[in-house]
Amino acid sequence: MAQVRDGERPYESAIDRAVREGAERGAFENLPGRGKPLPHLDDPSEDWWLRRYLDREGISREMLLPPSVQLRKAIDRLPETLAALRTERAVRDAVAELNVRIVEHLRFPSGPRISVQRIDADA
Repeated sequence: MAQVRDGERPYESAIDRAVREGAERGAFENLPGRGKPLPHLDDPSEDWWLRRYLDREGISREMLLPPSVQLRKAIDRLPETLAALRTERAVRDAVAELNVRIVEHLRFPSGPRISVQRIDADA
């Protein structure tokens, strides 16, 4: 830090000066959240802002996974998904929709190589 002689002001950047002048005018007095901690301070990870954005927009974090991983997860939770359905037609439609996604992936694979196979609706 530079030495300051009596009566002299230390160097102040344009930004520092604008903030100081705003504070002196009281421009920061009625801001929402004033006096409260920043919301992400309890999350030490670097991508806190991404998680907050996804949560705010209602986007599943699973959407960030590669398609092959998304499919594998959908296949793994298929028993729970089907258990919630009430009719055989609904079960067959859900399996058919998943099979369409699987076939599309098998035609044009992307992401890590993870084994995915079509589902037998009768099983």
